[in-house]
Amino acid sequence: MGLVAGGCVREHPAYHPPVWSLDGSRLFSARVRYDGSLGIQEVDVATGASRDLSRVRLKWPVAALALAPSGDRLGCLLLRGGRGAGGGGPVGVALHVVGRGCDAGAALWRGVSANGAVGLAWMPDGRSLIVAIDDPGGARMIRVRAGARGERVLVDGLAGLQAPRPSPDGRLVAFVGKRRPGAPWALFVASAADGARRVVAPALFEDYRPGYWPAWSPDGKLLAYVAERYLSRGHAEVWVWEKESGSRRALARCLAGSCLAPTWSPKGGALAFVRCPIGSPGGLPGDRGWPADIVVVGADGRGERTIVADGLGNVMPAWSPDGSRLAWNVVPASGRGPHVVEVADVASLATRLASRDAVAALVLALARLERGKPGAAPRCAALAAEVGAV
Repeated sequence: MGLVAGGCVREHPAYHPPVWSLDGSRLFSARVRYDGSLGIQEVDVATGASRDLSRVRLKWPVAALALAPSGDRLGCLLLRGGRGAGGGGPVGVALHVVGRGCDAGAALWRGVSANGAVGLAWMPDGRSLIVAIDDPGGARMIRVRAGARGERVLVDGLAGLQAPRPSPDGRLVAFVGKRRPGAPWALFVASAADGARRVVAPALFEDYRPGYWPAWSPDGKLLAYVAERYLSRGHAEVWVWEKESGSRRALARCLAGSCLAPTWSPKGGALAFVRCPIGSPGGLPGDRGWPADIVVVGADGRGERTIVADGLGNVMPAWSPDGSRLAWNVVPASGRGPHVVEVADVASLATRLASRDAVAALVLALARLERGKPGAAPRCAALAAEVGAV
């Protein structure tokens, strides 16, 4: 079984995009349950039936997740000290690779993080993972073998490093980083072989946020990234860097808010992203009741279409393998608690819940209630009674 590889989980699992199976028949999403266990939900897209792909009970908070290109393994970085990003003081970090129904087992790699700011990605061949970590001695990017112990430092000497993204051919790794404390974040590209790096877009933003990651086009010729206008917090745009010419151009803008979480369509003709039309003062897209919409734009910056703009927190879109559908997460206004996955047909804009069950419908209804949507209260009451009767 193969999956389209995903990215990382930060403050909430909803900030990790859903993942499609290679045939587009199933959707997978990361979930952290109230009992502290980590779950990957598998949904049959045609029927809406859902089940747990794996259930791993973890003693430590999850800082980052990444599904292997083969889909049968999950890489997860655990903070072995209970502190989140910005928690103050060094914290242990452990990399585990788990499979269907397996326990976390022994750590594949261990390190120390200054503040819990870490990132994770699989290389396209599935043989190794890229770990970004804010080591107390400086930020580093490490390549860790997946099948056996072994590591190699690719990049070090930076004050910050986040969101590693290997190119489709596995030769380059894009990431955002900063050269010294207090400096703005920049977009870097490094060799996956020897770590030789260069800055391709300077001064992107002051603080890293979920969705501020780069994204390679399927042919590896373009790299989409997020940059804030004049380093103004929460007012971000999506730009594109062309690898051959080195030129940069704005692809999507939002005059009053921000554009983030870029993801390319399978053929590279379009790019989906999250638009927060009135900003996000809470620091997270869709948090505190502020809306977040899903938008698609052509690779040339033309033909912009809004897929969903219903006032909810719609975040982290993911294309189906054939490019006909988009899936995304809907976060609660509080930024905490369960989230649901929705799916839309890109041509017709018809939208529905991925998992067709009363629990998922109740979570969505509660999100609408939190945002004061008309008719949400009786809908919640009816669904709560239905769930309670099961």
